[in-house]
Amino acid sequence: MKFDEMTTDDLANELPESENQHWEFKDAILLTKEKRKQELPAELGKQVSGFANSGGGYILFGFDDKTHAFQSCEQAVGRQRMKEFIVTMVQQSVEPLMHGVQVHRIPFTNDPEQSVFVVVIPDSPSAPHQCSEKGDRRYYRRTDFNTEAAPHFYLDLLRNRFTKTILKIEGIIPHLQNVMNRNLGNRGVVGSMISLTLNISIRNTSSQIATSWGVEVKSSECTKWFATENTLPLHEGACISGQQDLLPGQRAVLSANFRATVETKAISRIIGSRTNLVPHLADIRNVVKAFVFSFRPISQNHVGDAYLYGSGTPNRGEDGFLTWFVDEGRKLGIDWE
Repeated sequence: MKFDEMTTDDLANELPESENQHWEFKDAILLTKEKRKQELPAELGKQVSGFANSGGGYILFGFDDKTHAFQSCEQAVGRQRMKEFIVTMVQQSVEPLMHGVQVHRIPFTNDPEQSVFVVVIPDSPSAPHQCSEKGDRRYYRRTDFNTEAAPHFYLDLLRNRFTKTILKIEGIIPHLQNVMNRNLGNRGVVGSMISLTLNISIRNTSSQIATSWGVEVKSSECTKWFATENTLPLHEGACISGQQDLLPGQRAVLSANFRATVETKAISRIIGSRTNLVPHLADIRNVVKAFVFSFRPISQNHVGDAYLYGSGTPNRGEDGFLTWFVDEGRKLGIDWE
């Protein structure tokens, strides 16, 4: 964002509806003489530590989160301009010293003499940073809408960015390729072959290049699902390998192909001059609901956190995956019974 060219009207168009992982709103009173000695250093230490340890973010001074109204901030501390004062306070708020911080004065659209201030905190290669305020000295991280004390495992991950290649799965998008049916003779059943692709978004969150990496796919129990690239049942695990080096901060998408065969009751349906065999959804349901897998990113020197995906997982909901499967099947022209 080009803050140097903005007024408050421009800034209003860029702000989220409320505080989130990247934005923290602060009342203008925090920059007044009464608050600058104690409350401001303590609050800056907490917020700067949290953003610096969580990929960066913005602190906006002079904004009421409840009314969504801008508030005019004081413009100087003695002879020192407020912008310069905030830069100094931010640098003193955490240890080790924070580099790359920017402070922008955003004038009011109808009154340039009044302004708010935006502090831009970058993702710090020196992380983790701890609050330097006496009586605190804690490390913080930023979550969805607030700043909290960082747990030990999180700090270990930050420190390992310099020695280990850490990968993170950021999301999975499914795609139903096909559901093919064939008559299995006189037994009155249909063999349904389900073909499914998952596009896995993965990012290198470390400072090291991933030269050998991939994603381990594993189910918690024996299922009818197989990885197309692997003939082993998925409860024994399979690995999908990346083909190119993954640079620090770079994202890539790996495609994982799955298949399953299930015998379902045959339902004959006359369509025009043909008699088609239609898959019975009740028989396919259990196979689809058994699609629950753990995806774990792996690099040449680190095994990442597991990402659960499928029926009943937090990423799809209790019946979300089955609902998606049925809807996608209809898009392919499958008339479920």
